Amino acid sequence: MSVLATMLTDDAQKTMSRPRLLCLAPQEPWPATDGGKEGIHGAVQSLAVYADVLLACPASTLHEEAVVHFAMSSIDYRVVCFEPVETLRVVLSSCIRLKPFKFHKYCTSEAEHLFDAAIGPFEPDAIVCFHAHMEELGQRLRKRRGWSAPIVVREHNIEYEMVESYLSSRPILQRIVGAPIAWLTRWAEIRMWSRADVIAFLTERDFKVGRTSGAQGHLILAPEGVPLPSRRRARPPKDQPRLLIPLNRKAPQSIASLKIFMDVYWRPSATLTEMESFELVITGADPSQLAAVVQMTEAEQDALRVRATGFLPSLQPVFASSMLLIAPTFVGSGIRKKVLEGMANQIPVMGTEMDLRACTYFKSGHNILQLGLVDEFRQSVIRLRDDPTMWQALSDNGRDTVERNADWDLFANAIMQGLAVVDKKRFSAWSRNTSQS
Repeated sequence: MSVLATMLTDDAQKTMSRPRLLCLAPQEPWPATDGGKEGIHGAVQSLAVYADVLLACPASTLHEEAVVHFAMSSIDYRVVCFEPVETLRVVLSSCIRLKPFKFHKYCTSEAEHLFDAAIGPFEPDAIVCFHAHMEELGQRLRKRRGWSAPIVVREHNIEYEMVESYLSSRPILQRIVGAPIAWLTRWAEIRMWSRADVIAFLTERDFKVGRTSGAQGHLILAPEGVPLPSRRRARPPKDQPRLLIPLNRKAPQSIASLKIFMDVYWRPSATLTEMESFELVITGADPSQLAAVVQMTEAEQDALRVRATGFLPSLQPVFASSMLLIAPTFVGSGIRKKVLEGMANQIPVMGTEMDLRACTYFKSGHNILQLGLVDEFRQSVIRLRDDPTMWQALSDNGRDTVERNADWDLFANAIMQGLAVVDKKRFSAWSRNTSQS
């Protein structure tokens, strides 16, 4: 039984009215083909267990299969025919208003009008904004409609850290030009933490940053979830050991991190005799696309045993055939969803210091390996290849970790109790159970 269902008595569940949640997402969450989409999808599904949910997001067309998919979870899925784009007009308009353009493009007057029309007569008890990008749109809709519903923001990462981290990887001229945008993003996001009613951080590290920022809002920890496939009898692959890196070509930080790994770690390692048995598998790009983003020709890819698979509708087969998932997170913030997904699929995971510090439950050598320096990387993958007991322990401990810490019901529980703190009347049943727990 779920955490929240256990807290609520049977009588309480029968008599209380289900709250109504308006969920605003920056992108279509179905099909859940990457970590960002899956994060929205899983979170909305978990909230729909306890609330009536209307999910609205921008999209070019309405996909009937998405409507059917969400209807199976009693989610009212509304597509808004609006495309958030970074045109010169949007960038200049955001600068005049002292707003980061990555936020502003989601809350233009056009966006407000189109979302308002798509939502229709729905009257929410709370507005859940996915990512900092959508918070101002939630505020504008609330004011337009005269709603008193509290606003919750799900911070899947800290956006200003993402911007600053990405700029730090760029040439000096780009860093100088981008500095004002980084400053605006920091200022706007911290201000938003005080303005919104509930700010939900996904990791202990981000929650601590929010607490120490001086923001006056109600900040909570609402842990990230992950799909949990059935446990399999996982064993180290017997054929050529494959190192797996999932790439998101739509995310600049993912491309920048992969390029650093290829230049600093793989190029100098792949030609060494002790590494000649390893193959590097990269999903999310075909050979020509990979060549374009990491400046490695297709001939070089072949010589360095790099296999680009292109887009895969499911990563489960490649998880099962790989020895290790590598999360080369040198640029970015928050938690790499593929770290949790790899653990859920019982494949050992290697992450950078940035990955490991995101969550206190990541323990190097117990449920995850740290990438370390180049020599340490080579030693770790060779040892993992030669030590099936080590492989098995990392696989088992990783799966145990996500089962305990990355359950979507933990997220829903935290959100509903957070709402009960700021609005006891609308969320009275959860308010009573919050005070009792």
